[in-house]
Amino acid sequence: MSLTFKVIAFLSLATISICDDDGFTVGNRLRRQANTCKTPSNQQGQCINIQSCQPLLDLLSNEKRSPAQTSLLQKSFCGYENDRPKVCCTRQQTSGPGPSSQPPANPQQQSNECGISTVNVNKIVGGRAAKLRAWPWMALIGYNSMSKPQWNCGGTLVNARHVVTAAHCILNKRLTVVRLGELDYNTIDDKANHVDIPVEKAFSHPQYNPSRRLSDIGIVKLREAARFNADVQPICLPSSAELRSKNVDGLSLFIAGWGSFGYKSNQYPSQLYEAQVDVMSNQECASAYAKIRASSIDETVLCAGGSTTDSCQGDSGGPLMIPIKKNYHLIGVISYGHKCAEPGFPGVYTRVTEFVDWIQANI
Repeated sequence: MSLTFKVIAFLSLATISICDDDGFTVGNRLRRQANTCKTPSNQQGQCINIQSCQPLLDLLSNEKRSPAQTSLLQKSFCGYENDRPKVCCTRQQTSGPGPSSQPPANPQQQSNECGISTVNVNKIVGGRAAKLRAWPWMALIGYNSMSKPQWNCGGTLVNARHVVTAAHCILNKRLTVVRLGELDYNTIDDKANHVDIPVEKAFSHPQYNPSRRLSDIGIVKLREAARFNADVQPICLPSSAELRSKNVDGLSLFIAGWGSFGYKSNQYPSQLYEAQVDVMSNQECASAYAKIRASSIDETVLCAGGSTTDSCQGDSGGPLMIPIKKNYHLIGVISYGHKCAEPGFPGVYTRVTEFVDWIQANI
């Protein structure tokens, strides 16, 4: 089947457009008067031929795409031009026509400048103390107190001035400082050369829903740029078409944080810990959480962990990481769970591939 026919056959199923300019419906087609639109992640975009939007074109060409990726394609549909389907493509994604065109590179996210660890992390059984410089993008988020900062959440450095964390770590809270390059915050003998940088501002995703815990992602902007060295490095964002379309179910991914050792435990390690967690399908995850609460397990989250290894209180906002060749990528943000390592209940993570356009537009 030719690519042109696949484009028309697939996107002709779409009946709803999220473009924000005025138009009118003809059958199941929405004719456009202008070409500005809103993407499914609520970013400003252009309504263009899908063959000029390389990331969505790559998704369409991937016959093994997930239901969530199919949904993204359908939601990106924004009309027709001379009977050719168009999609809402962010300005960062647009490219010239033809399959050989590539989206412009993110200057903060070159593969030789992000996600590089100087420590070879082998398979982790259970949780263990992390080695110095194993995860140089780890961030501690400090909150206002009468004496010293309270390190209540984690985050992930994505460029010199921005840290990605959970929205619930930001909303209605006073963030004061971010610490980078730390290993054990209760000692100066760990050989870590940490740096504390004041927070300039912090903001949650505009669609963050605290009651349903959807779109639980936010960005912290630092007052000054961090200097990269062996202790401080950014992680890669999952912006490639390969990662946007990757099915991670069943994979064993990495987490790290300074969270507690158990549910309602007062034991919070000052030492950074690391673990591996297995990704569960959203269908299994939704079935588990349906037993106890009205959780929303949809394509914007992923679930990982189990009865022996999980994130816990204090880990919120920290990363779920996937290694691709020599680079680690931020694939999830720790959001919530049922207790910690409770049998049958994985941790729930914000799926970063669903929000990477929003992140890139705000850093």
